[in-house]
Amino acid sequence: MKDKLPSKFTGFFIALIGSGMVLSLLSTGIDRLFLQNSNVSLLENENFGLVVLGISILIALLWLFKIRDMKD
Repeated sequence: MKDKLPSKFTGFFIALIGSGMVLSLLSTGIDRLFLQNSNVSLLENENFGLVVLGISILIALLWLFKIRDMKD
């Protein structure tokens, strides 16, 4: 199992970029499906990018925390 995991540096950036892509795709879908007839839009919020970045960083840090004991 240890040799199947990427290095901590590579895994952090895979988790960061992957979760950011998934979060932005989900928010686009939510915006198009549920907020189509509303004046509110997730994507037009000025802090939308910062929120996605913050959640992505948290997910990447959680990944580092979970593999801390598996790979040293």
